Amino acid sequence: MAKPIGKDWVDAYFEHGVDVGNRRIFLVDEIGPDNVGSLIKGIYLMDALAPKRKNVGEEEEQDEFDRRKITFIIDSEGGSVYDTLALYDVMRTVRSPIETVAVGKCMSAATLLVAAGDVRWATPNCFFMMHDIWSDNGEEKVSTRKIVFKHVEALRKTYFDLLVKHTNVTRVEMTKLCGDRADYFFDADQAVVHGLVDNLWSEKDGEE
Repeated sequence: MAKPIGKDWVDAYFEHGVDVGNRRIFLVDEIGPDNVGSLIKGIYLMDALAPKRKNVGEEEEQDEFDRRKITFIIDSEGGSVYDTLALYDVMRTVRSPIETVAVGKCMSAATLLVAAGDVRWATPNCFFMMHDIWSDNGEEKVSTRKIVFKHVEALRKTYFDLLVKHTNVTRVEMTKLCGDRADYFFDADQAVVHGLVDNLWSEKDGEE
């Protein structure tokens, strides 16, 4: 059941996409410096407020997960790879389990955030897009372009290695899907097949 929240929490909800009272965060814009700081702070705050895990039996395990989890709702066209990796590292290192829910659109770097959840959902009408990362340094001198190119290649390897880690797609398949075409679009059912999400979240799922 949702908890009542005060004005400060309402302000945080609408301004920063953080709902501390119900342990939810929202990414409904591009991933970048305008929102990544608030999302990271929100995750750490909710993690600090999480009940400490105790020795639980098998029947209590799901209830323990539900009490501690942070739900991350994502509707984003992607954005900065650096900020995405910062969010990814926070999601993977806090003690609270992260449940990700893709709604509307989940594209580019946002796909990695969805895939990084401990439990991953997508709404039935969500659409996804993956593509290669890119950097525009056409006006830089040649020596600078070489340095940037080397860095982008390392960043690209890290990004795709993580996507492969959290999906059913092999590195060869990932390169073919994202490297041989401009953009690869797919629907929620295909996201399940690719292992990007675990299940579809229908209108009958969720809290009562």
